[in-house]
Amino acid sequence: MTKLIIIDDDHIMREGLIRNIPWEKHGFLLVATAADGEEGLELIKIHQPQIVLTDIRMPFMDGLQLAERVKKEFPEIKIIFLTAYDDFEYAHKALKLKVNDYILKWEENEEILNKVITARDELLNEAKIAKQISESRSVMRKEMVRSLLLGFVIEEQKPFDNFGDLDFHDKFFTTVVINIGGLNQTNAGIAESETGLVLNMAESVLSKYRQNFLGVNVDQNSCILLNLPDDNYLQLEGREPIFQKLKHEIEKSLTRQVMVAVGNIYEGLENIGVSYREAMVGVNLRDILGSSSVIFYKNLKEGALSHQVLIKKIINYVDENYQKETISLNDLGVAVHLSPNYISSLFKKYRNITFSEYLIKVRMDKAQELLKYTDLKAYEVAEKIGYTNSQYFSVLFKQTTGYSPTEYKKLNLIKRTEDNC
Repeated sequence: MTKLIIIDDDHIMREGLIRNIPWEKHGFLLVATAADGEEGLELIKIHQPQIVLTDIRMPFMDGLQLAERVKKEFPEIKIIFLTAYDDFEYAHKALKLKVNDYILKWEENEEILNKVITARDELLNEAKIAKQISESRSVMRKEMVRSLLLGFVIEEQKPFDNFGDLDFHDKFFTTVVINIGGLNQTNAGIAESETGLVLNMAESVLSKYRQNFLGVNVDQNSCILLNLPDDNYLQLEGREPIFQKLKHEIEKSLTRQVMVAVGNIYEGLENIGVSYREAMVGVNLRDILGSSSVIFYKNLKEGALSHQVLIKKIINYVDENYQKETISLNDLGVAVHLSPNYISSLFKKYRNITFSEYLIKVRMDKAQELLKYTDLKAYEVAEKIGYTNSQYFSVLFKQTTGYSPTEYKKLNLIKRTEDNC
C-alpha cells in the first residue's frame, strides 16, 4: 500500500480528511497525521511516506518551508497542498519547489482523493521508468563488457572514457572464467540455465567480499571482470580463497566439477580481452590440468604446453568439420573460445601456415584419398569435403597437386591397374 501523511492545523479539517475519505479501500495506508509543519517533518522522517497531503498556512513551520525541507531530504516524496481561496499566491510559489499539485480545501472529498491517486500513479510510473532504465543500463553494461572480453574495442575511443559507465573506479582489471564440465552445443538449453545460475552465485559470493566486479556469460562460460586498485599480483593471489569459496559453492549446488581460471592483471579497458584469452587458455587446458584447483595464467608454463594443446584442439576441430561449407575462423573461435585474430596468429606461429591454407591442405588430402580409392566423380568429391562449387575445387586441387581431379583419378587408376598386373 502507498503510505500517506496528512498535515493540517485545522482539527476539524484534519479529522474530516481522515474519516470521510476511504483511504485504505483505494490502496493508501494513513501512517500519521500532524497539526503543524515541525511535527509533520518529524513524522515524515520516521515513516517516510510516498505522499504528503498538507496545508500551506500553519504555525511553527508553514507548508512552503516544510516542502522545501522534504524535497531536500526526500526528493522522491510527492507533496500536495491544501489551499484556501486566498492562498493561490502561496500555491504558485509551491510549484517552484516542485510540489506536485494543490487543491482547494473545500473541494469534494472525491476530488481530493483523485489528486492523491494521481500522485500515486506518477510514483508508480516513475518507478516503472526507473526500473526500465536500470535494466536497460544493466544490459548495456554487460554487452559492453562482453565486447571488451572478446576484444572488440573502438580504436578512436579513449581507454578510460567508459569507466563511469561500467561503475568501475580503478584502472586495473583481471578476468575470472568459470567453466562447467560437460556442457556443449547439444545441451545449449541446460548450458544457458546453468551458466546463468553460476553467474548469480558468483555475484552473491563476490558481493559478500566487497569485490568491485561485473559478471557476464560468454558462450557457455560465466565470466567475472574484477576491477583492482593496482597491478600487484600478490593481491590476485590473495583472492584465491575467495575463488576457491566460489568454486566450492557452485560445485555444491550443481553437483558437478567446475573449473576456475584467472587471467593476468592489466591496465585499461583495451586490455581486458588479453586477460580473458589468458583465462581461456586455462579453460582449454582443463583435460590436462584438471579442475581441482584455481588456475592462474601466471603460473602456467610459458607457451609450449598451453599453446600446443590449443593447436591440437584447432587441428582436431578442422579434422572433424572440414566437410562443412561454412567452416571459418569465426566458427573455430566459438568452438575453442578464442578470438579469430588470436587463433590466426597462434596457428601461424606454431604451424608456419595460415588457418585457411591448413584447411585447404586437409581438404585436398581428403580429396586425393577419395579420388584414389572411390568411384566418386569430381563434383561429388567436392561436396564431400565442403565445396559446393566444383570448378573452384578443381582450381584448388590443380594448384595443390599439379593435376585436375579427372587427371589425378585417371593417373591413379592406371597405377592401380599396373600394380595389379
